[in-house]
Amino acid sequence: MIEINKAPLVVTYSVIISNNEIVNEENISNKEYADRLASIESIYGFITLEYQGKKIQIEDELVPWIQNLCLKALSDILSGKKVIVYYFSREGEMTIESDGTSVLIQDKFNSAVLFPFKSLIQELYACGERFIRQLSLIKREDAAFMNDIKSLNFHKRLAGASIDTLQYM
Repeated sequence: MIEINKAPLVVTYSVIISNNEIVNEENISNKEYADRLASIESIYGFITLEYQGKKIQIEDELVPWIQNLCLKALSDILSGKKVIVYYFSREGEMTIESDGTSVLIQDKFNSAVLFPFKSLIQELYACGERFIRQLSLIKREDAAFMNDIKSLNFHKRLAGASIDTLQYM
C-alpha cells in the first residue's frame, strides 16, 4: 500500500526582531524577545502557509496582513469571491480564488499553491487569533498598537461569524 503524504495545513507567523533575527510565534512570548518586540513600532515579519511540502511565505508588515488575509478575506473566500490582498510595504498583490473545495493562492513572490478549503479557512483564522492574543500582551503599553488590536478584534468577530457557516458545509 502506498502512503500518501497527509501533512496538515499549517499557517504561522514570525517576527523580524532585528536585521538577522527572526522569531517564530512559539518563541515570541519569551521574555527576551517580548521585551525587544514591545519597543518596535511596526511589526514586520512573515506569514507562512504550508501544505504537503508546498509553501507560500509573505514578508511584509504583519498587522495589515493579519487583518486582510487571516480575518477580512475569510467571508469572501467562503462565498467564492475572488480576493485580492495588496502588499503593504512593497509592490504587489496576492490573489485568492476558491471553488468551495480548494483555494488557489498566488502572487509574484511565490509559486501558486492549492490548499484545502475548510482547513485553510480554519488555519488562517487561528493564526489571526494567536497573533492578536500574543501581541496584545506584549504591546499592551503601546496605545497606538492597541488601537490596531481593537481593529483586528473587530475583524476577528466578523470573521468568526462567517466561519461559523463552515459547520454546515
